[in-house]
Amino acid sequence: MVMLTARDEKKGPEAVEKLIESGLSDHVVFHQLDVADHASISSLADFIKTKYGKLDILVNNAGIPGAIIDGDALADSGFCNQGASRSSSCDELKNFAANNLL
Repeated sequence: MVMLTARDEKKGPEAVEKLIESGLSDHVVFHQLDVADHASISSLADFIKTKYGKLDILVNNAGIPGAIIDGDALADSGFCNQGASRSSSCDELKNFAANNLL
């Protein structure tokens, strides 16, 4: 099973249909996901746990351009004590959150 995600709830299913029509897979499902939204990440994690029990492989190619991380605020939050460096990019932080939920 391949889980395809996208922010846009219209484009995601369209992409799944194109994959199926191309003969690449009939085992592709769509779930809405905005990697910048904790509630959206949690929703996907809950869906995967409920429907499949676990996630075997995560491939994330989502980017979040223009995000700025305040290193001092991040350090003060205690997040850095979990292994993130002060120079972590927004993508790394979002991946950390998604990977810990999924």
